[in-house]
Amino acid sequence: MRYGAIDVGNSRVKIQIDSGAVFSAGYSENNTDMLRKTVERLSADGGLNGYVWGVSSVVPWISDDVLPEILGDSTLVSCVELIDSQQVIDISHVQGAGHDRIMGLIGALGHCKPPFITVDCGTAITINYVDEYSVFQGGAILPGLYTAIQVLHHRTEQLPFLMPKITSEISGKTTVDAMEIGNYWGAIGAITTISERMMSDAKLDEIPLVLTGGDHNLLMQGLDSKHCISAPNLILEGIRTLLLKHFKIDE
Repeated sequence: MRYGAIDVGNSRVKIQIDSGAVFSAGYSENNTDMLRKTVERLSADGGLNGYVWGVSSVVPWISDDVLPEILGDSTLVSCVELIDSQQVIDISHVQGAGHDRIMGLIGALGHCKPPFITVDCGTAITINYVDEYSVFQGGAILPGLYTAIQVLHHRTEQLPFLMPKITSEISGKTTVDAMEIGNYWGAIGAITTISERMMSDAKLDEIPLVLTGGDHNLLMQGLDSKHCISAPNLILEGIRTLLLKHFKIDE
């Protein structure tokens, strides 16, 4: 039997096959062609029939309708089932946390020991704290870089749409400059302030920040890098960890 992991985000699906290779495909509400073509290519290359997939999803229609259709003779195990049976992280103190946040915490255990903070930099930025006893103590959610720019553009008459970027300036001389600075350094400021407050409240001087998500490379460059760990496939790592534990498979 072969085991893989699938992470369904708000705009992309990431697929990790049993070799460890990761493939990513974008999609929209009206178009899943890229995702379908990616799965077709993987099926042609090595065959996906007979796989057992652990699936974390924030978009039910992708995980409930599209994936079963395109993955053929495969077994899909939802993260609800995996999380309910896990004893890796104590999540009993937090209500309603998304599966992606929990899987990120479990994935982080492969990079460092608790305590730690995970920062998922995607459509939303989530900041999540696990204490030294492996207890998830909660966190914060704020708009991601792209989301913040998109909302600002759509809710105003004059502000343009632009792509997030790194900027070293802090005082913009044009509207575009000012938006780029506010977008980038606003997110950096939020991550820094929230993580420092978490550490202060826990009476800790410093703990690792494990960063993941599509914008994590951008944001890492503005953070104190000596405390940061880059883990682009953190959620997939968490899914795979729980999937193998669930089926009692030793790697």
